[in-house]
Amino acid sequence: MNAETSFGHYAELLSGMNRAVVKGYRAPHKLVLLMAICELVEEGIITENKVYLNADLEEKFKSLWKEYVDSDEEMIHDHVAEELFGGKKKAYPFKCNIANPFYHLSGEPFWTLKKSKEWKQRTSWSVAALKTDYEYAIIDEDLFELMASEISRKRFISLLLSMT
Repeated sequence: MNAETSFGHYAELLSGMNRAVVKGYRAPHKLVLLMAICELVEEGIITENKVYLNADLEEKFKSLWKEYVDSDEEMIHDHVAEELFGGKKKAYPFKCNIANPFYHLSGEPFWTLKKSKEWKQRTSWSVAALKTDYEYAIIDEDLFELMASEISRKRFISLLLSMT
């Protein structure tokens, strides 16, 4: 598959991701996590298609959440607030939590969780439980290669931002 065909394939998958809807708003968690991964690939911290739930990923997720979402009770007038609420402050139903998207991306065809020897069947997830139960997540190799390409990575980030 050439790069443009591959980009189109993954852009379609990303656009079609299952995302929770609360109070009429689509959850931004998966989008922020994928943006965090793109940035860590760009910084050379993620160098293969394995994504570890570690301090680097958690910090990047929190930083991007604050920059693009800001989960305070009332949102400031930032880019996403303007898009979501027409420039008005409004209570936002989502909190900054990396555990849910890290786990729930496993419902998408490009993300697989590698179980650890300590894996247990659970009904809810915390970061600690995920770190115990899973060694890492695996992103499709083709998607990782696109994230490693500066041009494709910027296009993906632009696409993800347009979906917030």
